[in-house]
Amino acid sequence: MSLEKITTKSTSNNSANTDDIIIRQNTLTRLIFRPQLVNNDNNTKASVHGTFIFQKKGKNETWQTIDDSTLASLKKSEGVKLFLHADELFKFYQAISKLYQLYTQHGLPQGNQTFINVSSKLQEVANLSDDDINQLIETGNDVGVKALLRLLKWAGNVKDIKPIIDQLESLDKSSLQHLHTISGIATLLDALNVWKNNSTNSIEEFWQDQFTKRSFLLEQIFSYPVLLIKEKAYMGGKSIFNSGGNYCDFLYQNALTSSAILVEIKTPMTPLLGPIYRNGVYNASTQLTGALLQVLDYRKSFGEEVRNLRKNDDFDLCEPPCKVVIGNTSQLNDPDKKKSFELFRRHFNGVEIVTYDEIFVRLSKILTILDHCCPR
Repeated sequence: MSLEKITTKSTSNNSANTDDIIIRQNTLTRLIFRPQLVNNDNNTKASVHGTFIFQKKGKNETWQTIDDSTLASLKKSEGVKLFLHADELFKFYQAISKLYQLYTQHGLPQGNQTFINVSSKLQEVANLSDDDINQLIETGNDVGVKALLRLLKWAGNVKDIKPIIDQLESLDKSSLQHLHTISGIATLLDALNVWKNNSTNSIEEFWQDQFTKRSFLLEQIFSYPVLLIKEKAYMGGKSIFNSGGNYCDFLYQNALTSSAILVEIKTPMTPLLGPIYRNGVYNASTQLTGALLQVLDYRKSFGEEVRNLRKNDDFDLCEPPCKVVIGNTSQLNDPDKKKSFELFRRHFNGVEIVTYDEIFVRLSKILTILDHCCPR
């Protein structure tokens, strides 16, 4: 379905020019109807008049009128015959009907305006009552769901969201809550499917991209509201040769206190533990200890260059807390491994270690709660 634009330009308080209707056209000549919207006090329904004009291509590829004579100038026994093919007449009928419809809905437009000509089918749907829509959708549920998805996709890409918000505000509170719950469930299911299909993905760039697209995932590791400020954030540390800078995977900010927060990620496949040390005690893996030292180095560098880094940033940079997202607890397949891992991660001041599956288990619990509110 293509949407057509109708432009109007006032010529007086009682008339407005609008777009030419092209009835017939070839490379050299064409027949047009030049309509005009008018206020007709004698018959308000008769709101359009205009002129049929023959035109030809001029030297500058512009259309010029062939003959400006009128029927009144015809001599006795002279006449003019204008034949319109059925397709041409139908095209004229459709175009002129839209002008009558425009006048009926909006009256005579003032100034320069542009109207989008919505198809009659879409207009009919918009005018349906709630009962009619419910009955229509219930008889064809799959079609209704597909139509809703198309509309939601459109709403997600529309640039001017104010008209949509204005209409949503008119909904009753329960409808808005229900819609919000449905949206939340869909978002969580999408994220959980990413985890289900990629829990063995060992590409760090993939997870960097996923956490960037779905910032709410990393928000699960905080007990306070946060804002994602930047991914691959510069922490300072460059030499005089402009090399060797440090870049933390994610820079967050406490939404209430403005405190900076550093987040370093590895992958779900990164080992949490190394070989056994003795008596059921395991070493932490070199990758885990390396990630911890790395994020601590970022914090040190961040603090040393606090003055330069905060010139244009409203941050409280005093000893920012750090998070490391790494590994999967499925690696801890016996009690000694679980004990060793917990002993290790509980004794770091200012650095929290979180596994990937812990994030997605939290999402699953939230989804369970939402399901009680809006059963699937």
